[in-house]
Amino acid sequence: MKILGIICEYNPLHLGHLRHITFSKKIYGDDGMVVCVMSGNFTQRGLPAVTDKYTRAKHAVLSGADAVIELPVLFSTGSATDFACGGVKILDSLDADGICCGSECGDGKTIFDLSKKLVNPTLEFNARIKEILAEGENYPTAVSRAERELFGSDLLSKPNNLLAVEYQKAIFANKSDMSLFTLKRDSDYNDESADNVSSSSVRKAFYCNEFIKIKDNVPTYVFNDLSATDRATLKRYREFLPIFLSTKTKADLSQIADVTEGLENLLSDNVTLNFDKYVEKIKTRRYTRAKLDRILLYCVLGIDKKMQTIRQTAKSIPINLLAIRDDEKVLKNLLPRIENANKKNEGNQEFITINDLTKKSDRFYNTIFNIVYDKTQINRVKKY
Repeated sequence: MKILGIICEYNPLHLGHLRHITFSKKIYGDDGMVVCVMSGNFTQRGLPAVTDKYTRAKHAVLSGADAVIELPVLFSTGSATDFACGGVKILDSLDADGICCGSECGDGKTIFDLSKKLVNPTLEFNARIKEILAEGENYPTAVSRAERELFGSDLLSKPNNLLAVEYQKAIFANKSDMSLFTLKRDSDYNDESADNVSSSSVRKAFYCNEFIKIKDNVPTYVFNDLSATDRATLKRYREFLPIFLSTKTKADLSQIADVTEGLENLLSDNVTLNFDKYVEKIKTRRYTRAKLDRILLYCVLGIDKKMQTIRQTAKSIPINLLAIRDDEKVLKNLLPRIENANKKNEGNQEFITINDLTKKSDRFYNTIFNIVYDKTQINRVKKY
């Protein structure tokens, strides 16, 4: 059977995601299976997911996916490049045949052509990025501006186009034979009035206890699980952060991944119990709210510059199966691939480090959410 991969977060899964899974299942038809590589308990924004990874994996399988594999926290909380590379490496280790992603442009050739330019950028392109960074802009903005000025296109100003390009770049960099397919998104990323509402809008309604706004935009099983989920977890997490950071020295903070240009001084000197005030004091054009959220999580989890190097160079990534469709054809074709891929790397130190970090993050997440698992059920794959 062919494998069509989806690299995702489903935080939470909404009808746009359901449409994407349905579209993906048609690409290889009966000869294929859709395997999602999904962020675990912490997402690319550097925040705890609204519901735990097993619940979100269940939602994916109930929506038509054949299996869900975890994207380890070292990659799920990285930049768009790190996020994409982690997902592509996992799928490539399973001999996947293709990846399907959403994009605002919906044109695979346009994405392919731009990715080819960016995977080995010209000296002129790199020089222009450095000039824009020197103006105080963050890296994604610098790349987007350089693209517009030198290539005359504006693809990277949209978040899903950006991820699609990163997936294709990762396919090139990994020397993979996988094909990239893309589905045009119906709605703008932050458009709350669109038919297919974004995950960010669903999260906003969730945290504000405005469930009436999202009932028609998510599957019933997602709505029911969200309704039973504690909405105070994000508040608890953010209240904890300044208290934790107050225990760290500037020397400690300087070793954290992505902490550069003296950011450790801002992180240390501005600690206050009011989280929003704290972030406002340290936020700059270079260090956006999303990037700071990731760095603050790195502080808690101990993701330092050594781990950052592992993230950039890792050749072996643990494959943790979260959920699978209870179908004999899927089980027979996927499980041996996972077992073989893990067996090849189980003694590898970077493999162990990545796996241990994910376990550590899970303990932290479960404490925030007050989740207590039956020990006999931990790591037992759920079949649906």
